Amino acid sequence: MPSIQNKLLFWLVLCIVLASTCSGIISYKKSFTATTKLFDYLLQEVATSLPAHLDTKTIYQRDSLNKHIVVQIWNRNQHLIYTSNPEWKLPRYSQQGFQTISAFGAHWRIYTENRRSNYIQVAYQTAVVNELATELAIQAILPFVLIIPLALVLVGLIIHRGLRPFRSTAQALAERTPDQLEALSTQQLPKELVIITQAINELLARLANALNAQRAFVADAAHELRSPLTALKLQLQLTERIQQEPQRSQALAKLHERLNRAIHLVEQMLVLARQESNLEPASFHLNSINQLVLQAVQSQQALAQQKQINLSAQTSPFDIQILMNVHSMEILLRNLLENALKHTPAKGIVIVSVREEAEVVVLRVMDSGCGIEAEERNHVFRRFYRIQHNQQGGTGLGLAIVKSIADQHQASINLLDSPLAQGLLVEVSIPKNINKF
Repeated sequence: MPSIQNKLLFWLVLCIVLASTCSGIISYKKSFTATTKLFDYLLQEVATSLPAHLDTKTIYQRDSLNKHIVVQIWNRNQHLIYTSNPEWKLPRYSQQGFQTISAFGAHWRIYTENRRSNYIQVAYQTAVVNELATELAIQAILPFVLIIPLALVLVGLIIHRGLRPFRSTAQALAERTPDQLEALSTQQLPKELVIITQAINELLARLANALNAQRAFVADAAHELRSPLTALKLQLQLTERIQQEPQRSQALAKLHERLNRAIHLVEQMLVLARQESNLEPASFHLNSINQLVLQAVQSQQALAQQKQINLSAQTSPFDIQILMNVHSMEILLRNLLENALKHTPAKGIVIVSVREEAEVVVLRVMDSGCGIEAEERNHVFRRFYRIQHNQQGGTGLGLAIVKSIADQHQASINLLDSPLAQGLLVEVSIPKNINKF
């Protein structure tokens, strides 16, 4: 597993080594240039410090010169009259001043000048300058080399101390039980860790909401399924006791009806549980709301004709494309239409319309049914809430599912009086630009 501490140490060591190398190269070049100038100056000083009247006796009485410097003197007849080091018999070079030459398998730096018909030539090997420059460069790099181990220890301690909040946060998470989903404290945390902690807190909040929804679902399921299951059992026992027709057929039909209601209740509860858990991101794509409305109306036409209800759709003349989860929007329309058809009497009217506005697309479902009292409209989106004096029955989950899907699409829902003679108008305003991602 990659380690941040090891990576930081590696890159730090690499930076120190590169800095030391660059410093050594720069020091070597500067030392080489300075030493070359110094030796050039020394050559010139040696040449100019010789006496004006040169003779062999005078020269040999001088202090012995540096062993690295070779002094040679030729007379006007170009005869070598003096050399400080007989081992190195350099040829006479006519060019005066400084120059670099190659002789005896080495590079030499020489200085020549004429003095009273004598020709003076002073030289030294450039290897001497290289050795001196290298020695100076090593002396410049040596402190870095000695500092590297100490720097590694100090930086390792600093990094270890700097990563302590990360270890504390990890330990705090590891010590928590599955039920402890409270937000982590961000006080006294470094800025880099605050961002991570806030993301973890957001995840914990989503998990807490999902777990709370599941707990509420289990509790509501146990409560709501007890009554229909008990009724089914009683109906079954009653049916078993009936031996004569047509009472037995009627009892079986009643049993099938209650069984279908129980199945529908379970299906609705599963749909609501999936919508409210919100653990998996929904797939949102651009789709035509007009086409979705026409398909939903078409799927409910058989039920509308059976109940003798005039079901119609009024779509926009333009193809309105919005970002949506198609499956969820199909469930929303189906629940709104089923509610409208259930509470609308025979010969009634149910109209589904689509209207495009500046920022939203308005989906409207209106009916001429019994409607919902104004004081109850704020409660009907709660799970298992049933309208008082409702003779049509129902699971009490249809509008809760609609509300959950609307929240998923960042849409708003309004329950209004129907523009028809009576009934309910459900208005869903879906934003065109959903900030889903």
